[in-house]
Amino acid sequence: MGGRYRSARMQAVAFLDLLGFAECVKRNLRVATSLIENYNAIVADALQDDPPQPPTSRSRSKPSVQGSQGLVHFLPMSDSVFAVSADPTSLVDFLSKFMADSYLYTADAYAGPEDPDDPTRVTIKEVSPTGVREREDEWPPTLFRGGLAYGEVALLWQVALRESCAIHSNNLAGGAVVDTIALEEEGKGPRLFCRKEFANMVTGQSG
Repeated sequence: MGGRYRSARMQAVAFLDLLGFAECVKRNLRVATSLIENYNAIVADALQDDPPQPPTSRSRSKPSVQGSQGLVHFLPMSDSVFAVSADPTSLVDFLSKFMADSYLYTADAYAGPEDPDDPTRVTIKEVSPTGVREREDEWPPTLFRGGLAYGEVALLWQVALRESCAIHSNNLAGGAVVDTIALEEEGKGPRLFCRKEFANMVTGQSG
């Protein structure tokens, strides 16, 4: 049997890819996972007054806060993220703040770098019962490239395994989902790509 399927809806969807993650994994897995932890902290802060509800809950969720209002789904998958909203403008507003905050999370280190040749290198002071010690660390910027589209999006609930225990997981399907992945591959650098039709929906223009 397949996963539980919710009927498709016309929604705005974004696919985000965490830049530099694959290369960072090869060099230092701990540093690479810190990129995910950084943006997770941003999301956790945005949803602190709106904790996630279990799939079986019938309660009506209150609006999210701090720029996440209007967001329907936010689904991290490895070094990628899918975000869905019923309204294209709400999605763009959320992503603008989310992507800026993710970069600014470690940006102070780049304003006055210890090593101008490698501004991601930092010195961390750690306090313990035995005293204070310093260690070198690496803070790469948390940057995304992605695609935006509007169209049919369906949420799937699927069975998965985590540490040998069955759990419920989520997945997305639909033409708009496929379009966002293709759009993400159309350029280089940290930016979002969309078709003219999507941009017109955000700006209110026609044609």
